[in-house]
Amino acid sequence: MLDLKFIRQNPDAVRAGALKKRISCDLDRILELDAENRRLGSAIDAMRAEQKAAGAAMRSVGAEERAVLLADQKTAK
Repeated sequence: MLDLKFIRQNPDAVRAGALKKRISCDLDRILELDAENRRLGSAIDAMRAEQKAAGAAMRSVGAEERAVLLADQKTAK
């Protein structure tokens, strides 16, 4: 099994190796799905950081502002 990082860095070598071994694979689709997976992973990390920051902000705000932050976090979650 090939590592996705290796496939990303060497798509021509992987394509040539698959052709040599007569293995049919849609390498472009694999790379497309990998790019989407990395993009979504980054988006999730950004949302988690935002959620963590909002949690820290809740400790230092008043009750009215806390209710607003809590409603925003429920929407985001």
